[in-house]
Amino acid sequence: MYYQPHHPVLAFFIRWYQRFIKCFGNLQSLFLFFARLVWGHQFLLYGTIDGGLLGGLEMAGGILLLIGLFSRGVAFLLGLDMLITLATEHIHTFFNLEFLMNPFVLIRVEPFLLFMACLLILIFGPGKLSLDGWIKRLLDRRHLLD
Repeated sequence: MYYQPHHPVLAFFIRWYQRFIKCFGNLQSLFLFFARLVWGHQFLLYGTIDGGLLGGLEMAGGILLLIGLFSRGVAFLLGLDMLITLATEHIHTFFNLEFLMNPFVLIRVEPFLLFMACLLILIFGPGKLSLDGWIKRLLDRRHLLD
């Protein structure tokens, strides 16, 4: 139950703000869908280029992110992969502390952007427009029928 103020102007602003939040809250799944498509495609491309065990992980993880299956687990594994890449190939960016003076240095380091995408999917999940979301709705419906 929301707070219902007695003053009409305050009540108007509270109703407007609640509608505003609801409107943009509905866009969350669409944003997560778009993020999964973009970053899943990136991982799929890098996986085919890199080869090896981590390349296979990136390729398979990219496919799973594209369809939204096991998204949080895949995001965790791919995030670890990107942390390892940052720690081995881009460690000079962190040792000289250049990123503290110029944060845009991190944006130019692609594994950092991929790590942030993994973190986004890990924290917020894949959204409703995914196989994970479909499976969750199916299981919730089955639970209600039992």
